Amino acid sequence: MTSQWSSRQRRASSRSVLASNRLEEKMTDFGTITAADQVISFHDKERTIIGCKHYQRSCKLQAHCCGKWYPCRFCHDEVSDHNIIRNLTVTMMCMYCRTVQPAGQDCINQACGKKVSKYYCKECKLWDNDPRKNIYHCYDCGICRIGKGLGQDYFHCKKCNVCMAISLKGKHKCIERNLESDCPICGEYMFTSTTTVIFMPCGHCIHYKCHQEYINTSYQCPTCFKSLANMTDYFRRIDAMLASHQMPPEYANSYTYVYCNDCEKKCYAKFHFLYHKCICCRGYNTKILQTLEVKDGTTLDTLNELIMPSVVSAGGSGPSGLEQPASENGNAVGDLLRSSSFHSIRHISSATPGFSTSNTSVLSASTQLSVLPGDAASFANMTAALVRRSSGSEMNGLPSRSHSVSSGVDAFLNPQ
Repeated sequence: MTSQWSSRQRRASSRSVLASNRLEEKMTDFGTITAADQVISFHDKERTIIGCKHYQRSCKLQAHCCGKWYPCRFCHDEVSDHNIIRNLTVTMMCMYCRTVQPAGQDCINQACGKKVSKYYCKECKLWDNDPRKNIYHCYDCGICRIGKGLGQDYFHCKKCNVCMAISLKGKHKCIERNLESDCPICGEYMFTSTTTVIFMPCGHCIHYKCHQEYINTSYQCPTCFKSLANMTDYFRRIDAMLASHQMPPEYANSYTYVYCNDCEKKCYAKFHFLYHKCICCRGYNTKILQTLEVKDGTTLDTLNELIMPSVVSAGGSGPSGLEQPASENGNAVGDLLRSSSFHSIRHISSATPGFSTSNTSVLSASTQLSVLPGDAASFANMTAALVRRSSGSEMNGLPSRSHSVSSGVDAFLNPQ
């Protein structure tokens, strides 16, 4: 009952806010045209290209909400407290002859008769006169996108519900309604974003600009935490650092139960303030599930043999030969953890800074250890270089394309 009441109140509140927004500066007569409305606006005044800073077009549209005239919906939204629903636009004004008329591609004034744009979409009410730009309408997406068209340079993935470069057909990781989410960095809704959106190797999406800034400080996908590149070189540097630094004696019998974000396996590792190695894939992209102190001298190999004996016997050759542990081994692990030989030091949430993931770039001053040989700038440059170098054909086996972003992953189309 409470949820139904809340739902009704929410709908009523939304309607009242929408109504107030539309009526605050609404024109009393939608047929009124001022001298300012008739002034021609330019996309490039020096070259006398008519339009606005967003589009080349020779018409103005009348906002269905407030009745005012603007070159495009973005011009309206930038100065208004409400947004245009573009497919509700019904009226335009030709900027050549100032004739007000129904929305269309050609001016109905016989004395004028000019095309107001090279491309016009009656579904989206989109005009664009840029000769360098190819645009098509995708009925599955419900919007216009940049490209030659479906089946030519792009295709629509039904599961992901987005148009993708045709080179990704059958070669991408499908995530249902993938693009219908916010950018994990800036929070903008990506499906209708006009900023270029790219695939990461794990299949998740992110703005290209956000991706370029983000990889300067992290090598993990901000959504699922998988590595964005082949981090073997980076992990080798961690191996070298750990070999040259010893943990304090009081941590000699401390172990961590970790989850690997890359191979999605769980195993035990020696406790360290920052780095915990997965015995399956040999990576450090892990997060701590539990920290334990051993009292009876049980070794790390003994712990891991209980959950994955095939990996330990193979020396941790990698995840390809992993076998699921038998049920009796799983019971043995539980018995061992419940025994008096183990003492749980802490159970750390995966969101806890400094313990959730192993790529933390700051270490407690009390340890007197550097994160990696070199300074923070060196760390950032190395991780960013690895991601940029590996995020192209080496990663996904895709050929580079003229419209691909510099990282080598194919970009989505920009919605208009």
